[in-house]
Amino acid sequence: MTQSNDGIFDEATGVEYVKVRDIDGRAILVWATGKGSRRGNDGNQYDYVECDVVVLDGADTEKFTVGELIQLQFTTESIVSQLRRNLVSGRPRLGLISSRPSKYNDVVRAYSFDPISEDHPARARVGAAVALRSRSLADVAQDPF
Repeated sequence: MTQSNDGIFDEATGVEYVKVRDIDGRAILVWATGKGSRRGNDGNQYDYVECDVVVLDGADTEKFTVGELIQLQFTTESIVSQLRRNLVSGRPRLGLISSRPSKYNDVVRAYSFDPISEDHPARARVGAAVALRSRSLADVAQDPF
């Protein structure tokens, strides 16, 4: 983010945020932390859910490292409706981000958050991901700025 003359932070510039397409095909552990809605470039209102996410499998990318805690804002309607339920419980949700061609527009992909099998290797990393987020929250509580 860039800081303006009045000390308020403006919109982020030059930052490549992690997007759902960046984690397509990955197993993730997600904590829903907030929700909201905003008007898109097309003028329509859309909902989003803010989340803490740990990617549990696959290779590192320029945007994130597997096993690190990242913040992500989901706007895909099917994922938003699933994660909104976790806002109340505060419990994490384990699943796989997957995509398929949209039935309405073949240029756009439709994303979903699907359960993973009981024997998926990512399940072995859940405990470490939970511990990582707990440490992160404790660090913020001790030094919020």
